Amino acid sequence: MRAIAGMVSALVVAAILGTVGPAFAGTEVMPPTHAVARADVGTGTISGVVRGTDGQPKNNVEVYVWAIDGSGVETNGHAMRSGDQQSADGLFTFSGLPAADNYYVKFFDETWYQTRTLEWFGSTVVNQRGTPVIVIAGQTQSLDYTLRGTGELDTSIGIGNGCYGCSVPADIQNFSWSLLVYDDSSSSWRNVTLREDPVAVSSYPIHNFNFLYPGRYQVIVDYSGSATVGRHAVAPEVIVQRYDVVQLSVNLSQLIAPVAGVRVDVNAEVTALYADFLGRRPSASDIVFWSKSVGASGDYSLVAQGFVTSEEYRLIRIDKAYNTILGRPPEAAGRLNWLHAMQAGVLTTDDIERSFYSSDEYFQRAANNTPTVFMQRLYVTLLNRSGSPSEWAFWVQMIAEHGRTWVIDQLWQAPEVLEQRVTGMYRAYLGRDPDHDGLQMWAIRARTQGDTALRVSFSGSQEYFNRAQTRFTDV
Repeated sequence: MRAIAGMVSALVVAAILGTVGPAFAGTEVMPPTHAVARADVGTGTISGVVRGTDGQPKNNVEVYVWAIDGSGVETNGHAMRSGDQQSADGLFTFSGLPAADNYYVKFFDETWYQTRTLEWFGSTVVNQRGTPVIVIAGQTQSLDYTLRGTGELDTSIGIGNGCYGCSVPADIQNFSWSLLVYDDSSSSWRNVTLREDPVAVSSYPIHNFNFLYPGRYQVIVDYSGSATVGRHAVAPEVIVQRYDVVQLSVNLSQLIAPVAGVRVDVNAEVTALYADFLGRRPSASDIVFWSKSVGASGDYSLVAQGFVTSEEYRLIRIDKAYNTILGRPPEAAGRLNWLHAMQAGVLTTDDIERSFYSSDEYFQRAANNTPTVFMQRLYVTLLNRSGSPSEWAFWVQMIAEHGRTWVIDQLWQAPEVLEQRVTGMYRAYLGRDPDHDGLQMWAIRARTQGDTALRVSFSGSQEYFNRAQTRFTDV
């Protein structure tokens, strides 16, 4: 029998790119390991070494082999983990495979959750389902593989909203999804062929595209439901890098009635501001009023300033702070006192939460007047992590020296807290996650100018205006 060294490329059948792949079972459950067949003239072997992204042999990678036909039916499934714990050689071997030309090999590494990856042999950024491997009777197919690392794109549908995960259309069965990637080799956008189906999150219009190779992606959504909603949406281009989790909002426009004497783009902008700040639709007279402000100044930031400092929006924020931080509805006198303080310039709209966290009532309610418990609660609430005993002890000492208000101010202006708040504004007003440089720049501005100034800047920006045109469209 002649040697087959150097024949790997001849034995791998090229997949047809740009077509929709068959549905595939979930990746988290190991398939049953079938009994190894007798190595007779009708069977062959697939063997190789798995290497990590550093190029070194990697043990404990889950390796799967299936024969998959054109309809997606799987047969002859096998599974094992690569390598020997003593030799760390990354080796895997599947013997006794019936000769066939439709075997697919999958590699799943979750040694560390933050760097987990799932990849198919022969896959590319366009064809992520992989290419088939031919098993020839009596021969061994050498199949070394180096992991490249993958990322995740979590997409959410919004209707006239665009905030990630905010809007929940009732008829999610009427949505269809397409994923495109920019192919450098052809300098064009191509449909991505997936082996792993997007994961739907419960009844929410959220689809997670897991295990994508690094690249530039676009998501397209088509809708066949309510006549008051647009039919087609293309999300902004996003970059997925290795081990990243990127959140993206795909927004279907909500149809709005035209208003006499008001341009369509102004109508959309004003409607977006009402939705984002007041949580309601404007009347025709509302739109006319604000359109006159736009016409007089030509500056949408002045209109945004009007919403951020409006009595209605301030009362919404005061009510929310009472309910979420103090756990009770506001009393009438206290509600008005906070509003008057904002109107007098004593504090900004965004100072309300910080003031409530510093209050005696919160200290009693959340921590039972116990400084350590108080700090534990603040770490979870403001930093989204639990903290450590040494961190709590440090801040408890700071409370003793400077008081709770001083400590709240330090945490409120901490870089990680600032970045979380800036990220929230990006998602709420621009429908996307911030880029690194933008996050750093706006975090500095939040520290020096305050959150209220940032809200005006975001909602008065050209990007916000452009996005409003995709969120709301004239009938």
